Parts: sequence; C-alpha cells; structure tokens
Amino acid sequence: MVREELRQNETFVFKDFHYNWAKNMQERKRYAIVAFRKSMKSTMLRLRAMWKLYRLMRGEPNPEYEGLYLSAKEDLAAKHTAKLKRYIMGSPLFKDCVHETDAESIIKMRLPNKKRYTITPGGILAAHRGDRPDEVFVDDILGDVSDQASMVRDITMINKITDLFLQTVQYLPRLHGAIFVAGTPQTDNDIFAVLEGAVEEYEESLEGNDWLVERLSVEDAKGHSVMPEVFPDERLAALRGAEGSRQDIAYQKEMKVRPGHQVFRTFFPKRLIEACIKKEQSFRQPQVTVGGLDMGKRKHPGHLAIFEPHSGKLTQVLSRWFDRCEYRKMVAEASRYCEYFNCVSMGIDNTRADFEGFYEQGYVLLTEHDEAGNELSREILKLHPAMTPIMINTSTKWPMAQRMRSVMEVGRIEYLPDLRQKRHAAETQEGHGEPFTSIGFAVQAAFEQGFLTDDTVHQHDTSPLSDEELTFKAFQECERLAANDQSGGPGTVRL
Repeated sequence: MVREELRQNETFVFKDFHYNWAKNMQERKRYAIVAFRKSMKSTMLRLRAMWKLYRLMRGEPNPEYEGLYLSAKEDLAAKHTAKLKRYIMGSPLFKDCVHETDAESIIKMRLPNKKRYTITPGGILAAHRGDRPDEVFVDDILGDVSDQASMVRDITMINKITDLFLQTVQYLPRLHGAIFVAGTPQTDNDIFAVLEGAVEEYEESLEGNDWLVERLSVEDAKGHSVMPEVFPDERLAALRGAEGSRQDIAYQKEMKVRPGHQVFRTFFPKRLIEACIKKEQSFRQPQVTVGGLDMGKRKHPGHLAIFEPHSGKLTQVLSRWFDRCEYRKMVAEASRYCEYFNCVSMGIDNTRADFEGFYEQGYVLLTEHDEAGNELSREILKLHPAMTPIMINTSTKWPMAQRMRSVMEVGRIEYLPDLRQKRHAAETQEGHGEPFTSIGFAVQAAFEQGFLTDDTVHQHDTSPLSDEELTFKAFQECERLAANDQSGGPGTVRL
C-alpha cells in the first residue's frame, strides 16, 4: 500500500501532478487519469468524493449527492468504497454526520443540515441506463492482460467493456454531473486510447463528448522517478529487467503506461476495405463462382456473398441481405443463386447447427399460406450440391481473417459498393459481422478450389512483416492454443 510506504517518509508532499489531477477534476466534467501503479490515482478519486461531501455540508445548494463507484467487478469497487468510508469516518470534519447503514462498502449518510450523501459500488458489466448518479467514479475497469493462454479471452472482455462504457457508462451522470476515470492501460485499443481519440473506429462515439485524458509515466524525460518517495531510481532500475523480458513488458505496461499488447480492434482497417471497392460497375454473366452465406436470426440479418474468380482475383457479383427472413427461405434463395451463378462451392455458417437439418435432408420444404393459415402451395426444393456447412470457432476465425486480409492487401479481391457491407465487414473479436463470415467463406472456397493459392497471393509481397502483421500472427497462434476443441455436426467442415 502507498500509505504504508509513505509512513516511512515523513517528508512526502503531494506532487504537482496530484494538484493538476485535483484541479482538472474540479474544472472538467469528463476526465481520465492514466498513470502508473501506486501513483495515488484511486486516492485522488476518493478525495474528490470527500470534497463533494465537504461542499454539501458547507452550503452547496443541492439537497443530496449520489455517487456511483464502478470497477471491473463489484467486489473490487466495494474495496474502494470501503476505503472511502474509512477515510470519512476517520476525519473530524465529518464527525457530526450520521451513517445510516452498517454495510462496510456502502456509504449512506445524513448530514447535520438534513442533506443526504450516498455512494454505492458496482461492477462495470452490471451498469445500466437506469442509474442516474450525480457523479460516476470509474476505477480499475480493465482486467490484466497476462499470460498468452488467457490473452484472447481478456482482450475480448476489454473490448466488451469499451463498448459498454461508450454506449452506456459515459452517459450515466445527470445533466450537470461528471464522470472520472482512473486506471492503467492494457492494450493499444482499450478505453483510454479510445477516449484519447486514437482509435479511428470510435471517433463517432466521442462526438460532443469533451474528454480530457492525461497519461503519466513513473519516469520523467531523463529517466528519473517522478515519485521518488515511493519509487526511488534504484528501485525502478531493479523493476525494469532485461529488455524484452516478461519483467520488462510488465514494467512498460504498469509503470510507463505503455500497453501490454498491440492488438486489432477490428481485423481490417476501413482504409483496407475501401481500397478494395470496385470503382467502375459493369456486369456480365460469370462462368463460375464461389460464395458464402451467414445465416442470421431475427435480430441479426443474414448475408450472402458471391464472387467470380478470374486471373487470380475475386470479383464480387452479389451482396444479398436477408432481413427478418426465415431460415428455409434464406437457404432456398441461396440455393437458387448457386444455380444461377454456377457456384462450385458455397460455405454455409453451421456454428449453431442452423443449416444442419437442411443439409441432412438435402432439400427445403417451401409452403405458402393465406391469412387464415390455409396452405396455398407446397414446393420441395433440392439443395444445390455446392452448399457445405462450416463451423466457426476461435481457432478457425483468425486463419480465415488472415487469408481475407492477405487478398485485400495485394488487391486480389474487389467488393461491390455496398455501404452496409462495408460497415459490417470489419468483424471485431467479440462482435457479429455478417459479411465477415460470408465473404470469408467465399475466400476460403476460392483457395480450396484452387482459384487462389498462397503463392499467387503473396508473390508481390516480398517485404518483411510489419509489427502489426507479426502481432496478427501471434494472436492467431494464441487463439489456436486457447481455443477449446469443438466438434461439429454431420457433414461439418473445419476451416
């Protein structure tokens, strides 16, 4: 604990950066502190909460104050609020306040002027729009991206927390309320990078939100400690470790606030997708095609993508969306498109066994009914032989994404100018992007049928791998190691 270490050094005084943090929390409505371990950033959040209590006692016009303290899990938030409660109970400034609950981590007080002061802890994943506190304190909401086996799982959770923060948490405070964030970064694409505006994908989510994010490393520009009472230079030298070692990686992340992993928030940047969109439109009946179908449910549309392979390149001839469409109608239409475009291979998403029944039967039964429910017509449509069920899991998604990325980077794929397809093609680690699956199946089919080969895709790419590509390959390997071996149904093909 910082307090225990400071006991041995009675000359400690708050640093300039502590006063700067306090000043910004008083002047800003949206403020984030990204700082090294034991920098007292959590202490500053608690002091802010105590300052609001002091103001409420000294004539602030509001009749009450309600705060919400969020962390990665509720029990962690409860530890923070329990410390805050001990601070309050130990201060003579608040000796006349009445505590209305004996709960260690819940603060519910009645002040001498009859006003009320409340702070409750909560887990970030349980936050919902129904909460309307005056201020929100967000402390340690990211898990620690630690060993390789858990890296993919942890980063998926970090991305989920980022989405939840942007969609819900940042809007929790009341009209004139405030939200303060403190923590240590975990990835190049985490919530801190997003709030800084460093992640292009989230620029729209920050429009109108005036966030100030300040990062503080334990080292100054000359490599000396900015907080020598806790971390003297000698101790920092011992913590650094050999360059590239696990100790050094931890030091870079925890002490110099440099993310532990450079990861893709999406598999493909928007610029890469846009570069592959066809500029001139013309249509001719293709001689042979490959395709893929993502079977969506009611809440998620289905998507069918068909490509013509020619001269070592794929040109999209169809982008078909299925909104609120029954499975049997979706499969029947895909089968008809297979016939029309002479499709030799079409992968069908069978991850949830949505296609399995049709595949085993070999046909689709189509019926039409009137408003009274009477059957008007019946048709048995035989499935096209090119349609094949495929299971997607964590160990198959990354190799498919890698092949998609490779054909895009060397310009061997052309997309139709479908704006909806462009928005959803950049599948995220935890998200659901229909064109990612359908296009991925089509690309995979082109490789399996010999229309594309690894040699032809990479023959113009003789440059060494970039850091981004190396990270991509490392992530792929981690996915493979971390994934559970899932078995598919009858006729299921593993990518």
